[in-house]
Amino acid sequence: MTFYLTLLNSILSYHTPKVVVLDLNQNDFSLEDNKSEKINSVLLPYIDINTTVRKYLFKEEPVKAWMANFSMLYRYNSLPASILQHHIGIGQKNYKGYEPLKGSKIADIPKDVRNNNDYKEDELLVQKFDSFIKTALKKGIKVLVIISPSLNHMKYNCKKTASQILANYNMQLYDYSEYKPTMRSDLFYDRTHMNNSGAELFTQEILTTIISPLENQYLVNTGSN
Repeated sequence: MTFYLTLLNSILSYHTPKVVVLDLNQNDFSLEDNKSEKINSVLLPYIDINTTVRKYLFKEEPVKAWMANFSMLYRYNSLPASILQHHIGIGQKNYKGYEPLKGSKIADIPKDVRNNNDYKEDELLVQKFDSFIKTALKKGIKVLVIISPSLNHMKYNCKKTASQILANYNMQLYDYSEYKPTMRSDLFYDRTHMNNSGAELFTQEILTTIISPLENQYLVNTGSN
């Protein structure tokens, strides 16, 4: 959640979107949650470009921040392969930020419910989720919090807490983690990532059940034709 909140504040420093979609993971409130990989690959290159990112990095990751501050190479040290791949046009293709995954690495979908009885939530991460929602709403942004389909399910997760917080803002959690039409191995690249076929199916479901009703509601409220 620290990463998501920082990213939101970074975007708001130069742009106010009409809608924000937050794809919440089941373990996003867990004490064991770790976003260091995202910090390295996504935020470090912007340490000299965005003030919000810079403040966050020096507060949360001071060592990495100081190294990135003096070393351009360090900022991009987790990205050379990806940068080269996209520059010469090989490997995974990117379509305006979307990288479709082809095929599937799994042959079936055996039941996989993790009995994580030691699950504990980090109160700070919960507070940052609340701050994310509050910050967006204050800017007049429509927020959609969605949990995408997955073949892995944890007995204890963030759903209950997220739903309670969203209810305080008269919002709901769109939980598709066990959406039955997508519980097929041929729609997943691995157990947590949908392939292109699965993504297209899920996108159509979101458009039909969430986006279209919101658009119709907007037309009614504004009296637009």
